[in-house]
Amino acid sequence: MTESTNPPSLFKEFVELCEKEGLLKRPAELTLEDTTDGINDETTLKRFFIGRNSDPHGALQQFKESLSARKQVQDITTYSTIDVNIYEQTRKIYPHWIGRRDTRGLPIYVYDVAALDPPTLAAYDQSGSLPQTNSATEPNQAQRAFVFYDTVVINAPFYFPKLWAIVKNFIDPRTTEKLVILSVSETLPRLQETIAIENIPVQFGGQFEYEPGGLPNLDEGLRKQLRWVGESRTKLPAGPLKWIVRDGQRTAVVTGSAGGEKVCVPFAVLEEGGEGVDTMK
Repeated sequence: MTESTNPPSLFKEFVELCEKEGLLKRPAELTLEDTTDGINDETTLKRFFIGRNSDPHGALQQFKESLSARKQVQDITTYSTIDVNIYEQTRKIYPHWIGRRDTRGLPIYVYDVAALDPPTLAAYDQSGSLPQTNSATEPNQAQRAFVFYDTVVINAPFYFPKLWAIVKNFIDPRTTEKLVILSVSETLPRLQETIAIENIPVQFGGQFEYEPGGLPNLDEGLRKQLRWVGESRTKLPAGPLKWIVRDGQRTAVVTGSAGGEKVCVPFAVLEEGGEGVDTMK
């Protein structure tokens, strides 16, 4: 966030507005070891601020709506109790991080539409382990802090460009200008503009062995910032992950539940001075 595009004074005003509204208080659902990552920490506030084009009052309204909706669906409790297997089943039908970053250090997410087949959606719909939501409680696009830099559509059906030409008229121009539809021949050159070849999935002409829906396979830079607990690994473990602070150290744990029992299993500790490994928020 640069000073020219996001004046510090405006962000400070946004933070002060949140403080005045009582939105920066620590949620009661958190344990003593839990962090406020992804809830009301500075990084999360910046996402809302940037997403509302540096408008303090607009960001405040969106942030309030988001917190209200999340509270109604009990997302903190759900994340800490959801069955690990159901979580993994659910994760595959949403955009998910592949464990790699672009040349700017930004995480690379993949959304494989082919994974949204009838059996997968039916299994998700029948799981019954997530809170039931409706239009009044489920966070919508206006309540979420969607901040992304590029969206690349690959292998789209032939009619998609025409459909997009119509749909984009109803979407924020700042969002539409970030979406690019690529042909097969355009894909690799375009991706290489911001992604190293070793981090581009082989399906798109790169060298990264990526399995759709697979667990995040961390790049070497991220692996070096983590001290693994137990066996060293390259991929993150299955299940919902979060940071906690234990013995003064930021520790990554698997949370949720397995066999009806709550889980909190440490698997890595952030090395002193480590940064850029906050994608698990």
